[in-house]
Amino acid sequence: MDRSLCLCLLICLFLQCPFSYSWRSLTFLDLGSNLLEGPLPASLCNLEKLQYLLLSDNKLNGTIPHCFGNISTQLTVLDLRRNGFHGMIPTTFPERNQLRNLGLNGNQLEGPLPRSLINCKSLEVLDVGHNHITGPFPDWLGTLPELRVLILKLNRLQGPIGNSSNKSSFQKLKILDISYNNFTGYVPAKMLENFQAMKKNDSETSQRQYMGDGTYYLDSVTVIMKGQEYEVKRILTVFTTMDLSGNQFEGNIPKSIGGLDSLRLERFQESSRGTNSSRWAVLYLS
Repeated sequence: MDRSLCLCLLICLFLQCPFSYSWRSLTFLDLGSNLLEGPLPASLCNLEKLQYLLLSDNKLNGTIPHCFGNISTQLTVLDLRRNGFHGMIPTTFPERNQLRNLGLNGNQLEGPLPRSLINCKSLEVLDVGHNHITGPFPDWLGTLPELRVLILKLNRLQGPIGNSSNKSSFQKLKILDISYNNFTGYVPAKMLENFQAMKKNDSETSQRQYMGDGTYYLDSVTVIMKGQEYEVKRILTVFTTMDLSGNQFEGNIPKSIGGLDSLRLERFQESSRGTNSSRWAVLYLS
């Protein structure tokens, strides 16, 4: 989209003017890394053919319009990272939607994760880190068959993480970051055993391939390595990492972690109940 067309669309969006047929047929809108501010216009939901909506790294605020859950019937990428949105995540993700990447990192969103995310059967990347999300660990996300990246770090999630009896849970998960929440109890050994994508697979191609559709959008993620925060702008399909640090896990390190021999970086913190002492362990497995 050229700049004049983009500016015209911006004016139209924020003035709530009616869309012509040509606007309604728009499939790709990238306004990321600008100085946009104010609430998100609900009129965006009138773009019925929209597949990519990229608004990260702006100064947008207010709540995310409720209709944004409904437009996921066509939308494949919704990137609202690093803005100032507050309130709850839309709760109306319908069945048979096409959403593949939901990026909400770096906002002030609150409340629990909406259960309607269970309808996002194509979802590969869910990044809701750096918010105020509450509730228990969403083990029900394990039923999403394509989920590869789950970022829950720096929220207010709490409680023990149960060991699901469903052996197919999280089988394709390659990147897991639940650091700096309030999870308690034992590290869930049975759940870790389900992480088949974190185990070596001799059939994986050595050719460099990246997560994303390869045409308009490549997935990205921010990870902590050696105490430093890095933005991985293109995620290799063979890249795996797990961060469980900054919680209140106790007990022994489960043996099932040793079976995740495809991990490039593994970081966790084990703390002793009733004391202020903690022990850090960093393992590099390749």
